Amino acid sequence: MEARSNIKGWCPSALRPMQAEDGLILRLRPWLGELSREQVLKLCELSERFASEELELTNRGNLQLRGIAEHDFDQLLGNLADLELIDEALEAKTGSNLCVAPDWSQGDVTQRLAEAFKASLAELPDLPSKFGFALDTGAISRLKEVPADIRVEKHESGSFLVYADSSPLGLRVNEDDMIKTCHQLTHWFAEHHTSEHRRMRTLLGAKSLPEKFTRDPVSGENQPMELGVHKDWQVIGVPLGRIKATDLHDALSSSSATQVRLTPWRSLIIDSHDIAHASAFILAQDNPRTRVFACVGAPNCASANGKTREIAERLRPQAGETVHISGCTKGCAFPRAATQTFLCEGNHFSLVKGGTAWDQPSQNNITLEAIENMVNSS
Repeated sequence: MEARSNIKGWCPSALRPMQAEDGLILRLRPWLGELSREQVLKLCELSERFASEELELTNRGNLQLRGIAEHDFDQLLGNLADLELIDEALEAKTGSNLCVAPDWSQGDVTQRLAEAFKASLAELPDLPSKFGFALDTGAISRLKEVPADIRVEKHESGSFLVYADSSPLGLRVNEDDMIKTCHQLTHWFAEHHTSEHRRMRTLLGAKSLPEKFTRDPVSGENQPMELGVHKDWQVIGVPLGRIKATDLHDALSSSSATQVRLTPWRSLIIDSHDIAHASAFILAQDNPRTRVFACVGAPNCASANGKTREIAERLRPQAGETVHISGCTKGCAFPRAATQTFLCEGNHFSLVKGGTAWDQPSQNNITLEAIENMVNSS
C-alpha cells in the first residue's frame, strides 16, 4: 500500500496523514465505528511502538494516532492494513466521511443504508475533504450536534428525512430513494460551493436550497447516548477525548468485551459490563469532566498559542455548563458555542461567553488562576 504525500493542514486520513509539531497525525475510520477486541489490543500496541502514548477520539467517531515519525509511517501503515483498519474505497474518495449513530444493530436499517452508501461512493462528485454525512436512522435522533453536511434521520411516518445541515426543512423519502436523494443534494452542493463556502452550513448562508429539498420540517429532538451501563453494553467516557494506549489495553484485556464502538461524544461502547482499571475513564454522565473540552494545544500543535490541557484537567464546571479551552480561533475541540470559551493567547486567555472560539471576546488578559476561580466557584 502506497502512502500519499503529507500535507500540512490537511484533514488527516490513514493514507493522507497531516504533519503536526509532534509528528504525523493519522486518522482511522473504522467501518460503522466498530472494532474487534483483537484490533483494539493490537492498535494499542502499535500506538505505543510507533506513535505517542495516547489515542484520540474525534467528534465524528474516528480514531487518531499522532506523534508518528516519518521513518516509521510506512511500517505502521502496513500493520494497520494487516489488521483491516484501512478501507481503501473510503480513503480514495474525499468528502466521504460517514458518521452513524453508534447504537445500530446487525442487519438493521442503519447498517443497510450505510452499506448502500459505501457501494455508491463512485457516484459522489469531488468534495472538500471535511464534507460529511450523518446517518441518524435509529429510533432516537442522536447526531444533530455531530459535524455533518448532509443528514438522514428517521421520520415519524416511518420514512426518512434527508436534509442539508442547518436547514429547518428537508425532503421525506423511502429507504429505496435515500441514496439517490443524498447524491442529488451532494451534486447541488458541488455545483455551488466556493473556496469561501466549503461546508453546507456556510453555503446556505449565501445561497438558498432548491425547493425540492425544503418540503418537510426537521425535528429538533436529539439525545446522544449517555455514559453508564445499558442492557447489552456499557458506555465509558474518555477525558478530553484522549486515552493512554496502556490504559485502554489494560482495561480491555481484563474484561470479557469482544467489540468496541467509537462514538462522536468522546466515549466508547463496550459489549460487556466488567470494565476494570476504570480510573482512566468517566463512568457517569453527571461527572463534570464530561463538560470540559480542550484541544491538544502547544507544543504539539503549531496553531496553538499555548498550553490548554493542563488547566482543562483541573476544571469542574457546574451542571448545565460547558467550558472550552481553545489553543486558537479554529476551536477544533468544540466547534460550537460553549457556556464559557477561553481562547489561549500566550500566558493569558480571552473569554467568550455563550459563543465559539472565533467569536469576539468579552474579556481579555485572563490568567490561569482566574479561569479556575471563574469555573470551579460558579
